[in-house]
This record gives sequence, structure tokens and C-alpha cells, in this order.
Amino acid sequence: MIRSALAATFCCCCIVIPIFAQDSISISDYRYPETRAIDWKGEFSGGISGSNNEETEPFQSSSYEFRKQNSSYRYFSLNSSFLYFHTKDDHDHNLQLSTSGSYDGNDRDEERIDSNGTKIQNTQSTSWNGNVSLDWMYMHYLYHDGFHLLTHIAVQYDRSYSKYNFTELRNGALFSNQSTIGKRYRINFRGSLGFGYGRIRDGTVVFRALRIIERLQEDGVLTKRLSRQQMLELINRVTKRREYSTNFQRYEKFFVSDIVKELKKLGVVSDQTLDSFSVLRIHEAFNEYIQSRFFGWRVYYLFNDTHDLEKWERNTYTETYNNNWIYIHELGVVFGYPFSLYTHLFSKLTIELPVHKFPTKFWLNGNVTLTHQVTEKVRIEGRYDFTKGKRYIYSYDLDDL
Repeated sequence: MIRSALAATFCCCCIVIPIFAQDSISISDYRYPETRAIDWKGEFSGGISGSNNEETEPFQSSSYEFRKQNSSYRYFSLNSSFLYFHTKDDHDHNLQLSTSGSYDGNDRDEERIDSNGTKIQNTQSTSWNGNVSLDWMYMHYLYHDGFHLLTHIAVQYDRSYSKYNFTELRNGALFSNQSTIGKRYRINFRGSLGFGYGRIRDGTVVFRALRIIERLQEDGVLTKRLSRQQMLELINRVTKRREYSTNFQRYEKFFVSDIVKELKKLGVVSDQTLDSFSVLRIHEAFNEYIQSRFFGWRVYYLFNDTHDLEKWERNTYTETYNNNWIYIHELGVVFGYPFSLYTHLFSKLTIELPVHKFPTKFWLNGNVTLTHQVTEKVRIEGRYDFTKGKRYIYSYDLDDL
């Protein structure tokens, strides 16, 4: 299948104010500064409730004369997550671990006395489920922007259990007894190991920093023009946004505050020129949708493995059992080029070759996107997509590495 698309996006009109390049700063000048953070969060909740109820009515108006009910309900849940990342220009390491579990229990006793005698019913139900997921990505450049190694592993384990019992006694004799037990577990594994040559960087942060300067320039806040080195220092500060979002709740106030301090340290704003409105204008730059600015080139090879194992049992019978796995060879070429601060080109071509008796022989996918930013809210974008083969397989998308 071959398909192509050309789209133009127009939003509400605004004044055309060009982004002025500070001493010819370019998207392609960007290099990743070192950023690092460790974060752990946990949450626990639970509750216990119960009720007692007794009713007595004349036999003529009801099928029973006396009814007594007792019920109780219990629930507990636990969630925890851990995040670690360390990024610099020749190294990218990201680890995320999350766990969750919950329990529900419900007991209900009912006693009825009517013209037919005494009936006692007992219902018990319990269920619990747990989940553990791990996502680990590591990439390292052995020499500048050349040869590099990469790996990516994602594992998810789910397990659940449920039990239901129902007992009914009539006049002291067992009348009905039902019991059901359900068990389920699932393991989902995705792994990639490979190597490449070249480097693709995400220079979107440069464009966003220039948006901040543009807004302050419009408001007459800047006291002087930023030098190239000053722009790079501001860009490095903006790059650390992920550190703030990891380490702080409602991180925006701390993040914007430190950007203001950075601008004051650079000597381009002062307390006399900067007011609360201008600070809000800085915050606006992070709410604006900006097309990603990937630049550079890269070729790579990945060996992908995907494995899904699932089993569902009810009582002693296995109702569902799936065990699917596949190996995939993936080759890719990625290219990005900023013609200017306004115009950007990005393209990617990948071919995936599955093995292990998989019905799909190959899957080829390519796309080229040309973006031109007319004004802040007006963007023209042309895109061409090329697809051949069928894709019922899995691979990792590592464009942003």
C-alpha cells in the first residue's frame, strides 16, 4: 500500500513577529547537557465497611415473617513507582519500575424464617490482582557521534485470583453449595539489542528557548541582546525541564522561577523590567505545541524479541493458554535537517524482517515530513508516507535517541 498526504494547518491569526536568531544560534548547535534524577512514589488506600439489618413483617403481606442480613466489605490497594534517568551527549540511561496490587473481599449472611421453615444463605467472594512492570533503556556512544550500542527491555507481569463460595441451608440441611476459583497470569516481554552509527538529536528545546526570548522581546523586557554563549546557557536550563517534573509536584513554578534567575544572572533582564505578566509569558512557551526538531542522521540495526505467555484457569480446568513469540530483524535510516529556525525536514525508513515461522515476510515503512512555521499559531506541513507489506509485529521506536 502506498499513501501520501499533504496538510496545511491554520489557527487564529496573530501578528507576524520573526524569531530573531541570537548571534546565529541554530537548532543544529544543540548538544545534550547532563541531566539526572531519581524519584520514588507510593500510594496506599483501603477501607472496611459493614451493615446489619433485621426485618419483621406479617406473613399476609410478604413471603417471610423474619429476615436478618449481615454484610461486610474490605478493599485495599497499593501503587508504587520508581524512576531513574541519566542523560548526557554520549550516554542515555532510563529505568522505570512500577508495581500495583489490590484486594477485595465481600461476605454476606442472610437468614429467613417463613412458613416453609428456616433458610440460611452465606455468600463469600474474594479477589486480588498484582502487576509489576519494568522498562529499561540504555544507549552509549563509543566515539562522539559515531558507533553506538543500545538495548531496550520492557517486561510486564500480571497475576490475578478470584474465589466465590455460596452455601444454602434449609431447615438445618445442606440444600446448595457452589464454589468457583479463577486464576490468571500473563508475562509480556519486549527486548531489543543492536548497534548503530550516527546521531539524531532533538533540538525542539532550542526552538522553545527562542520562543521565550521572542516573547520577552515583544514586551520590551530584555535589556540587551543575548550572545551565542548566553543563549546556550539558557537552552541548557530549559533542557532540565524533566528534572523539575520528576523532583517536584507542580514543578512549573520552580522551573520558571529558575529560568528568570538564569536570565537575571546573564544580565539581560532586571527587576525593573520584569513583571508578573512577563513571567507568565515565559510559561506560555511551554504550553505551545511545537513540531519536534530532530536533526542529524543515523543508521541502525536491532534484533527484537517479543514473547507473550498467558494462562487462565477456572477451578481445575485450563480455559485459555497462549504462548506466542517471534524474532524480528530491524534495519533503519533516520535523517533530520533544519533549513532554518522556521523550516525543518525529517525522514525515516525502516524494514522489519520477522523469523520463527511468522506469516509476514517483511514490512517496509518510510516517511518524509517538511514543516514550515509561518507564525506562532500557523504551521504548514507536508508529509509523504510509503508502506509496503503487512505489519502484525512489534518493534521499538528509537527516533528520539
